[in-house]
Amino acid sequence: MSSEVTVYSFKAALYSLDESSHEWLLSDTNDDPVAQYYVFMDNADVPKFRMVGWVEDSGDVVLNNALTMHCIWLPVNEYFVQFTTPDDITVGLSFADLEQAQEASTIVLRILQNLVNVATSESNNVPREYSEGGEVDALSKTTSELKEVTT
Repeated sequence: MSSEVTVYSFKAALYSLDESSHEWLLSDTNDDPVAQYYVFMDNADVPKFRMVGWVEDSGDVVLNNALTMHCIWLPVNEYFVQFTTPDDITVGLSFADLEQAQEASTIVLRILQNLVNVATSESNNVPREYSEGGEVDALSKTTSELKEVTT
């Protein structure tokens, strides 16, 4: 049974990066370049995230990638973001709405930063911290913060 939930959604046009010319090309899927994107979280002990985008009219999936600490979310300008997947595939996302562009960047960047923090804590074998209530696992604390980002 999956415990995956939608934590954020937005609309954007998808662009691909032409490797030879280094130009952004609009990915026109069935005459509709705008897709709906969803950020999903698998609500496990250590949350896992993925981003899926599809064209609502046709159901064509245009993006389906895990969000990991190896992803890069780089705002190029107020309306355009360069996103590099864990598989080193780079796409562009163009927002029509400035507020949604800023909100999407804030949320995705916080998720990615928290994933880095969790991975760093795990690799450093973070010692347990102590608080008034007793022992507090720093990794659990970071994981809780990660879950809070999306609520």
